[in-house]
Amino acid sequence: MDFKYIKLDNTNFNLDYFKQFIGNEKWKNKIDCQKCSIPYHYGVIGYYDNINKYEGNINGGRSQNGEDGLLKYIFDIINVEYKYCIEFGAGNGEWLSNTYYFRKILNWNSLLLEGNNEEVKKGNNKGEKTLYNEYITKDNINELFKKYNVPKNIDLLSIDLDSIDYFVFDKLDINKYCPNVIIIETNPGLPNNIPLIMDPNNSNNNTGYFGCNLLAVYDLAKKKGYEFLTTVKWNSIFIKKEYFDKFNIPIISREECIKKYFKPNNYWVSINMHNISKQKNYLTY
Repeated sequence: MDFKYIKLDNTNFNLDYFKQFIGNEKWKNKIDCQKCSIPYHYGVIGYYDNINKYEGNINGGRSQNGEDGLLKYIFDIINVEYKYCIEFGAGNGEWLSNTYYFRKILNWNSLLLEGNNEEVKKGNNKGEKTLYNEYITKDNINELFKKYNVPKNIDLLSIDLDSIDYFVFDKLDINKYCPNVIIIETNPGLPNNIPLIMDPNNSNNNTGYFGCNLLAVYDLAKKKGYEFLTTVKWNSIFIKKEYFDKFNIPIISREECIKKYFKPNNYWVSINMHNISKQKNYLTY
């Protein structure tokens, strides 16, 4: 991929742009954000009429936004094949974990990788047997999988690094390690009219400069043989192309993905809006 640099400024980061996505996210109860200066909410009270109606916390789950409820539904449809999942960064293995339910309730085998050794110690002290302290880079992911004897066939991969998520996914050798379902975090404070990806040599969560937008990861997943299924807030879910027909829905186009599934987040839109001048250039193509 040949990238070029682009600088976000007030001409290409317009607060009004995000208003068109109000209502993509449905709330059971209104959620206020005390840390942002945006005078409206992107989410609305209501109910989903698509696959997202299955998102929600389930007994024994630990995901942040009900991702594990939706993931369980997905595996109910496509069937669990290997009972193996991977998560990074995994924290202490429990807090906000997308794989906890599958590991602890359904007894899947797993690999958990986390760069913060203090979190790893907490998890190990609570009995986590497959949680390891590893600093993941865009160049070492396949070597780490080899180190921990990851099998080729994987049911679920959860990527949440708050930084180089795009590049780690890009570098993952799908011919050697092939997840059926991938859930990956995006930056919900970025516009999606063009692909935007953080420079892997720079990251600053304090200014909102991290990760990539939904459009960029949509394109990457397509290239690697996955179809977009949905988003749960800022997490996007992709499934192997050969399983998509099981859901009896049309392929979701690039344009439809953004129009109907991009869910801006008040806090991160506000952070980006106030820190554009401090941010490094983004990569695009």
